[in-house]
Amino acid sequence: MITEDPTLRPTEEDQDICPRVHPETNLLLQLPVQFEYRGENLYYTPVNRPTILAYEGPIRVHAVTRDVATDEQFFEVLFGVRGRAHTITVPRRELAYPGGLIRHLTGRGANISVCNATALVKFLFEYEARNTSSLPERLVSTRLGLLRSGHLVTSTSSSEGNVPYVGPGADQHVPTPDEHAYQCALRNLLDWEGNHALLWLIGQALAAPFLRRLRVRRFPVTYLAGDSNLGKTTAANFATGIWGTPGLAPFSMQATGSTDKGYLQTLETLGGLPVLIDEAHTAGRSGVLDRVTYNFANGQSYTRGTPFTGAQGNTPLGGAMLLVGEAPPSLLYAGSHNRMLILDGNDQLPLGTGAGRASALGAERARLLEDAWERGAGHLGVQVARCVLADWSAFETRVDQLRRTEALRALQDWAHTVAAAQTVLEVLCTQVLRCEVPDQVTHLPGVLAELMTEQRRSSAPTAEVFETLRMLVLQARRETKPWGDSLHTGGALIGWRQGGTWYIITSAMKGQLPKQAVQLHGRRWAAAGWIQPGETTSTQALYCPALMRSVRVLVIPDEALEHEPQL
Repeated sequence: MITEDPTLRPTEEDQDICPRVHPETNLLLQLPVQFEYRGENLYYTPVNRPTILAYEGPIRVHAVTRDVATDEQFFEVLFGVRGRAHTITVPRRELAYPGGLIRHLTGRGANISVCNATALVKFLFEYEARNTSSLPERLVSTRLGLLRSGHLVTSTSSSEGNVPYVGPGADQHVPTPDEHAYQCALRNLLDWEGNHALLWLIGQALAAPFLRRLRVRRFPVTYLAGDSNLGKTTAANFATGIWGTPGLAPFSMQATGSTDKGYLQTLETLGGLPVLIDEAHTAGRSGVLDRVTYNFANGQSYTRGTPFTGAQGNTPLGGAMLLVGEAPPSLLYAGSHNRMLILDGNDQLPLGTGAGRASALGAERARLLEDAWERGAGHLGVQVARCVLADWSAFETRVDQLRRTEALRALQDWAHTVAAAQTVLEVLCTQVLRCEVPDQVTHLPGVLAELMTEQRRSSAPTAEVFETLRMLVLQARRETKPWGDSLHTGGALIGWRQGGTWYIITSAMKGQLPKQAVQLHGRRWAAAGWIQPGETTSTQALYCPALMRSVRVLVIPDEALEHEPQL
């Protein structure tokens, strides 16, 4: 039986937060049995017990919210404090016990304690159950990108309906006013000569959320290296600004101090949208960038544990990674090299031909791109996504058609990804910008094929790490001893030289070489004749005359240090 006393009406001041008809759905609202309003206050009458004050003021579930990314439900609770209405959205499970209710509402001024919390938990859940058809359902998302629900969510918009992003950093992202700002900038930059580097950044950023659905074999990782003031970060920010505010998490992060966990959690939150990793050259040779690059490019999943729910996640990674640095990346593994496209910004100018370092043309073009994202970040991606998702079969067919062409077959594992980027650029031109597809877009796969072929020919992590070791030895300070020369770096002994052989103490290489460098590359160094290995390992245990004890060393012949290593 519903307690409904016609003489007890909410005051005019409270009518908006304890109405009999929901103001949004215009449907009747009913109080649970055993609850009633007397004046402004909510009372509860337990079975065979006296009536108690449940809450001093009006309180109710105003709406039910569902997270389209996780399918978790939230209650939007509207309550009164000193005559004023307050709203808070809390996970449904958090309000299922008194402690959760106290933790979330009491801090907002609600008069809730152990005395009335149990009664209010009962009220809120029974109120929601009795008014399921009358309460509005709102959709939100704690993740970005193309979700399993079919929604594509950005930091400020969504491709279908109103699905706001409420995940990490959501409060920092403010919708920009000009939804045509990016279109104006793109019509300009499509005419720039030598703009293939920028077009590739834009293409992979636009295609990023669709790549997982296309089941590509390789998710793109692009490293743009070069001198400062070339426009590298500006170009990458423009690309990520297609989907969100450049420079803000989770669309941007600094390589300095970032961990595997930090990278992977950011990628999981983005849900396939592109990320910019700035100052990537500062990641050093810790191996973090190698592991993240390898796992991301392969689309491996990431699982995390929590003390409350155990293992969560197992979300497949995907999208696009844009890395910017002043020096080429220091990678340990050949697999990481093969999964990364490295663009030399000094040769492949980010802002096109003639827009080099500290040039007037470069400054002018940089201002154009910056103005576009300041006025219109986050709009273009949704505009293109609506076109792509409206006719997904046509998009998928065009991608499949392009990946089988001769120009793209030369890209091997990258063919599917580049075909997606080229197709989405065609959609951008024909359906959003309403212009013909320029030659630069048509010829982009051929340019990328040449760059990747040259990169694979010139990149060799095994040789690069040995070259680091070689330069370290050659630049070391030598002290002549009766038995030969001792080698020192920064005051520390790193090895010695006797006859025509160098002996480098492996324990002294910590911090000088990448972790596990000898284990990873020692066998190939030995095969190339650069070191003289032991019987079972790449190192040998020998007596050190400087320390007067046995140490583990790399034994390097003179001839290996005389010339730059070539495999």
